[in-house]
Amino acid sequence: MKCAHCATQVLAPRRRFCSKPCLIQHYNRSRPKVFHSKRRCKACGKWYRPKHTTAQYCGKQCSQRTGRRVSRSQLKRRAIEYKGGKCQRCGYKKCVAALEFHHRKSHTKQETIGGGFLWAWKRLKRELDKCDLFCANCHREVHMNQLNC
Repeated sequence: MKCAHCATQVLAPRRRFCSKPCLIQHYNRSRPKVFHSKRRCKACGKWYRPKHTTAQYCGKQCSQRTGRRVSRSQLKRRAIEYKGGKCQRCGYKKCVAALEFHHRKSHTKQETIGGGFLWAWKRLKRELDKCDLFCANCHREVHMNQLNC
């Protein structure tokens, strides 16, 4: 009988493979590949074969070019500049992370601005027009006043 993988003579009766490495190589080769389908890169639009099931970009350059952290921080800075660059109650402007957006009328808001920092600028600007810019302390005070505490 011949080996099912390498076609050499098998000496033992009722065996399909001549050795354990032949058995492993045969089953690894014949097993269907998980990542064989092609996908389109989100950044450049090229077709590629993903190495992982969660891959969205064809390579490192495309994933770094469209990094979320950079665009979120840039859009937040732009939004803060659009609203005056400082707290509208106390004038605080030291740390950008401490500045927050407060919707004047909660029933008019479409979504939270923090979740929408990857929106197009026009859409973000429409939502910013319904907001005030406060530091974290003033924002908490505004909400406590709304609750009548």
